[in-house]
Amino acid sequence: MSNFEVPSPILSSPFEEPKEHWWILEGQPAERRQGRRPALYFYRDPKQETDERGGLAIEMKLANLIRQRVQAWRDSGYAGVTRTTLELLQHWSREGRDRRLFFAQLEAAETIIFLNEARPDFRQGLEIPRDEPSDERKAEGFAGFLRYACKMATGSGKTTVMGMLAAWSILNKVNDRSDGRFSDVELVVVPNEAKSHREASKAVSRTERACGPKRTPRCERHASLANEAPWQCDDHAGGCPRFLPARPPGCASD
Repeated sequence: MSNFEVPSPILSSPFEEPKEHWWILEGQPAERRQGRRPALYFYRDPKQETDERGGLAIEMKLANLIRQRVQAWRDSGYAGVTRTTLELLQHWSREGRDRRLFFAQLEAAETIIFLNEARPDFRQGLEIPRDEPSDERKAEGFAGFLRYACKMATGSGKTTVMGMLAAWSILNKVNDRSDGRFSDVELVVVPNEAKSHREASKAVSRTERACGPKRTPRCERHASLANEAPWQCDDHAGGCPRFLPARPPGCASD
C-alpha cells in the first residue's frame, strides 16, 4: 500500500459534519485524525523546478474561523435572520425530505447567509477583504466589491446551492423591497455557451424547489423552462398573496 492509499477512504456521512478525516502528506504515512479537516491549501513556488508533488501546507485561517462562527450561529437558532430566511433554513433541513441535502450544501448556503444576516456579535472580528480595482480604475470611478466564494467538490451539488441562494435573495426582496441586503435580480455565469441554457434551466428549476411552498416570481418565458404555469404556488394557484404579488411585475432579467 502506497502513502496515498488508505483501507477505508470514506469515514463520514455526506449528510453530517465530518467527524474524522485522513491526513495525507507527501512522503508520510496516512494518519486517521479525529474532527474535521481544516481548510488549507498547498503552495509550491512556481520558480522552483521540481518533480515532487504537494507543497507547503498553508492554513486558511479566515475560512476556519468562519466555520466556527457559522456553527455557533447555527446552534443559536440562526440569530438575526429574517422570518423568510428562517423558514427557508428550516425547510432545507427538515426531516422527511425526499432528497436530503448534503451537509456541504447546507453549510455553503448557511455561510453566505451568515455573512449577510447573522447578528453582529457572531460576525465581530471577521474582516472580509474587498476585491479592489487598480488605482487607475479607481480614478475612473470604479469601486471595490465583496466577493464571497464557496469551495465545493465536483458532484457535491453546486447548482442546487445556487438555487438555494437565489431563492433566499429573491424571496427576501419580494417580502421587503426596502432591504438593500437582497436583490431579485440574479446573474448566473457558466463556463461556456454550450452549457449556458442547460445550467440556467437547472438553476431556475432548483431555485423553485428551494423555495418550498413559496415560489419565485418569474415571467412566462422562464416558467416554460421548468414546464410549469407562471406564478404557480403550492398554496395559492395564480399567485401566493403571502409571499408574491397578486400579478407579476415583469421579469427583471429580461
